[in-house]
Amino acid sequence: MKNNLLYSTLFIAAFCFISCAETGYVSAEPTYVEIGRPIQPSPAHIWIDGDWVWQSQNRVYVRNEGHWDMPRHGRTYTQGHWESNGKGHHWIPGKWH
Repeated sequence: MKNNLLYSTLFIAAFCFISCAETGYVSAEPTYVEIGRPIQPSPAHIWIDGDWVWQSQNRVYVRNEGHWDMPRHGRTYTQGHWESNGKGHHWIPGKWH
């Protein structure tokens, strides 16, 4: 039982370390021009801007297109944004709160 707990703890710690290491830094924020949005499916839908996704094998950010989504009851959506520090610029993804 103690071994299972130890292995589980080590696995979770390794997973957290790997997922934290997935954030990439670039010297300049990539540029992106949105050509257009699809037609809004209904007046209730809200636009969710596209996010940038880090590709560690190429060491670049790739743009995921925006989309229409239904609001989630009791929650609000915060758009993603760029943050800068001494390492460079990195993308903070949008999320529902």
